[in-house]
Order: sequence, then C-alpha cells, then structure tokens
Amino acid sequence: MSDAEARAGAALALLWPGARTGLTRLGGRSRSTIFRATGGPAPVVVKVWAPACAAMAARQATRQTDVAQMMTGATDGAARVLLWQADLLALVMEDAGPQDLRAFAAVDAVATLHRAGRWVAAFHAPTLRPHPFRPAGHVGHLERLIAEVRDGTRRIPEPDRFCHLARAVAATGPALRNRPAMRCITHRDLTLANLIGTPTGRVTGIDFENDREDDPLRDLVSLVFETMPLVPDLPLDTAARACSGAYGASLCDAETGLFLQRALALGYWARTPTEPSRRQSILWAAAEQVLSRDLPLFQAGNHL
Repeated sequence: MSDAEARAGAALALLWPGARTGLTRLGGRSRSTIFRATGGPAPVVVKVWAPACAAMAARQATRQTDVAQMMTGATDGAARVLLWQADLLALVMEDAGPQDLRAFAAVDAVATLHRAGRWVAAFHAPTLRPHPFRPAGHVGHLERLIAEVRDGTRRIPEPDRFCHLARAVAATGPALRNRPAMRCITHRDLTLANLIGTPTGRVTGIDFENDREDDPLRDLVSLVFETMPLVPDLPLDTAARACSGAYGASLCDAETGLFLQRALALGYWARTPTEPSRRQSILWAAAEQVLSRDLPLFQAGNHL
C-alpha cells in the first residue's frame, strides 16, 4: 500500500469510524493522488497531496469549501467537502460523478460548452462586480514575456514575430484604462477536466485554489482554448458562442475584450515549446487565430 493510499484510508476512517471501505486510484501526479472510495455510506472522492505541497493543499481545501457553500442552491455547483485533515493532507469530498465534461464534449461539443458557460456564470455571480478596467497587469506580463524570449530564457516558436505582436498588443493597453468592465474571483485553471457532468445536466466544479479577483473573461477564454485540442474541428467562433450564450452577462466593451483575448492568446503562444506536442500545436494555432481577428470572440451579439 502506498503512502498516499494509507493516508486516504486514514481520512476515511476518521470520517466514517468502523466503516469497511476500499479505494480505487483514479489518477495522480507528483503533487497529488485521487482515489474513489467504495463501500462507504456515501459516494466520495479522496484527494491526497504530497508533503511538499502542504500549502497548496490547504489553499485548495479552503477554497473548495468556500465555493461549494457559495454555490449552494444553484443549478450547478462545486463538490462539497466532507473532511479536510491537515495532518494527512487529505481532502474527502462528494463524488460528483464518473465523467468530466471532456467525455460529453466528444459527443456534442457545442451543448457541452453551453453547459460549461452556464457553470461559469453561476461560479462568477457571487463576486462579479463593476470595476474600471486595469490593463497594467496584462501589459507588464507581456513585457516580461518579451524580455524572457529576447534573453533566451523562454524558447518558443517564431520568437521575433511573437515579440513584434506582443509589443503591438501591449501598446494598446494603456488607452483602455478606466473603461467600464467587470471583475470577480476566477478559477484560473478552468478546463473541461475540472467540470464534472451528469446525464441530468448538472455540472459540478473541482480543483479550486485561486481566491483573487481577475478579469472574468480569463475563464471563458481558457474554456474555449482548452477545448480546441479535444475537438480540433470545432470552429473557434462556434465554441465562443456556445460559452457566451449561456454566460449572459456583459463584461467589457469590444476594444477591451479584443485586448484581453489577444493578451491571453499570447500567453498560450509563450507556453509553446520549440518542438510542440499535438495539443500544444493546436493551442498555438488557436492563439494565432485570435491574434489575427479584428473582432472580439465574445461580442454583444453573443450576450457578452
């Protein structure tokens, strides 16, 4: 029995003393391992972190608890935390189901992205508020990426063209300061893999950690980009319409939206190695599409 499995079992024993439970490993990386419990009073999943990730584990446990409470009563929600045991670095949460939205996207990507957009709207709603647009963070990030590409610490395809485009996008940012916009606490790691679906239509979110405000568009752009490698024939516009049609809120004007999507697209390009995998190549191609557009992906006609 591995150390992770032993700690997961110990957490279940604390939650359900005397219960005879088993564990099935669902997956894991160097930072954490996930198990599905069998035989207990209720279906649960146990996430166990490596000792080096104690701070991350505590943040995720706290944020998962907060989001689940915040979304109580909504059509969609977040997996409810049943136990957080800090000394074991183990989190026991409700088992939202066996399939994340990647499986549903393989059958009907448009309907799946509509469900995902609806979930994002419910997740953002409690903290969504008007706030004058602040481009400085995005501009500063682009300037750092340019410097890293120029000094060779960041090796990417077509570095000269990247720097040229990044400078051009950064130059448009300052004029957008104080434009009407919105802010909220975002997920910042939002993919279809972090959304669990059921045949009845409910969507449950997992893997929360961020508790800082950001531009809401970040989560929508992330969803669209991260879906492209799963359904490479899906047009970018179609994916964006599916998300935004369910989201419904107005987030910023067209020029601000164009700046944001270009800045975020450059971030994907900046994470592309010189010898990209299939997935990385598709994400880079999506970034190129966004950078070549003169209209925002999420427009007023899409209810954004």
